[in-house]
Amino acid sequence: MKKAAKAVVGVLVVAGIAWAGTSWYVGKRVEQELRDYVSSLQSQPLPWDLAVTGYDRGWFSSDVRMSLTVRDFPVPGVLAPGDVVPIHAHVQHGPFPLSRLTSGRFGPVLAAMHTQLENSGAAAAWFSSAKGQPPLQDRSALTFAGDITGQATFAPLALEDDGTAVTFDGGTIDYQASGDAARVLADAKLGNIRIKSAAALGVADDVPADMMIEDTSFDVDYEKGKFDIYLGKAHVRLGRITLESVDEEGQPLSIVLQDYVLDTQVGEDEQNLNARVDYSIGGMRLMGMDLGQMAATMRVGSLNGEAMRGIVSRYREIEPELLAEAQAMDPQSGKFPPKLSAFLEESLNALLPGKPSFGLDPARWTLPGGESSVRLNVTLREAPEAGDAPDPLQQVQSLDGSLVISRGMVLDLIKTASASGGAPAATLEQQQAEAESTYAFLRQMALSTGYLVQEGENLVMRVSYTDGQLRLNGEQSGLEELLSALQR
Repeated sequence: MKKAAKAVVGVLVVAGIAWAGTSWYVGKRVEQELRDYVSSLQSQPLPWDLAVTGYDRGWFSSDVRMSLTVRDFPVPGVLAPGDVVPIHAHVQHGPFPLSRLTSGRFGPVLAAMHTQLENSGAAAAWFSSAKGQPPLQDRSALTFAGDITGQATFAPLALEDDGTAVTFDGGTIDYQASGDAARVLADAKLGNIRIKSAAALGVADDVPADMMIEDTSFDVDYEKGKFDIYLGKAHVRLGRITLESVDEEGQPLSIVLQDYVLDTQVGEDEQNLNARVDYSIGGMRLMGMDLGQMAATMRVGSLNGEAMRGIVSRYREIEPELLAEAQAMDPQSGKFPPKLSAFLEESLNALLPGKPSFGLDPARWTLPGGESSVRLNVTLREAPEAGDAPDPLQQVQSLDGSLVISRGMVLDLIKTASASGGAPAATLEQQQAEAESTYAFLRQMALSTGYLVQEGENLVMRVSYTDGQLRLNGEQSGLEELLSALQR
């Protein structure tokens, strides 16, 4: 028994020494990888600078201090250029960090990290708004292959600055990423966000506003494609958006949007990129009026992959200039930033040889009585050599669109507006008769323009343009005549 006990003790001692040695070696590797990663960020056009300010490496764990300095992307009332946000990370060395063993996770990893903001510098106000709790902390694990898995946690916050109050109920983001960031997955659930304007807090100079965003979630699954563009899917949902304010005459204004959803999908083939965006609102109310539902699908296709790679690279180069230009311009001027305008024109010209296509197919507005829709598909091309008077559609190879106005939907809107307008209550028969009369007048005006026709109970306009030939509702039409009419 004594020999057996000595053998067990010997094994444990050897195992302990091996574990300690492995942890020390792993700790050195973690430090080098972290420093290399932070150094690589210096060449990226990020709106901040990240630096390692201290590294205290031990046998089984290390403590890292970093500073994030705001550069080109200030947050009004929260962060300004030059502000420094201190960050602390406690790193437990692999292959078997204690925090993972105590939580029942026995797989070997390079390191387990607990990262959070420090209560100093620009972050001090956030700690105050979070009642002394870390406003943001992250727990993650780094594998030997360089992949990372973790969860970021946001504490509830209550901020007030310059007459505007913001409350946030907190939330979490679960994420995974490959070591080279070629694959990224995230799943977020955020609590309610409420913003109350200055007037709502008693400052009379501003328009009062009280906005609430409830039940927010999003998830993404992206992977870099052959053109270094992220491909995949993303889903965003806002359960309810409520806005209470006043109109120009000081009368109460109430807007409610229910079940706001945005889905995006990006793909590629051998030469091109394509994208689809689906957008929907499950319910809309204005001053208590039911405005039904909205949905739209937007498509982009035949975006040359190499051209898009160049556009993204160019944007990264000039992003600081674009941000500086936007911050320097007066938002009330109504002018489009010149550098951004030049970049967009340059980008479009790079894509035109591939004949890119853009589509709104369709946008729908639905009420119980019917559904109206708009559809538009455009394919572009390089403009031919133009003379002194270039064709306004010289970059359009083809265009196809339609507008469908539902009689039943218009009647629903007329009756809803009438019922909420403060007029004496009317019977259902009276409401229907008044709505029919109003619709008949609007219908006659629409048909008299010559651009809409009757199809069943709908008013419809269909337009197509190919190689300089324009057709309106199936009939040949003059381009100049149509453009002139639309500009009136």
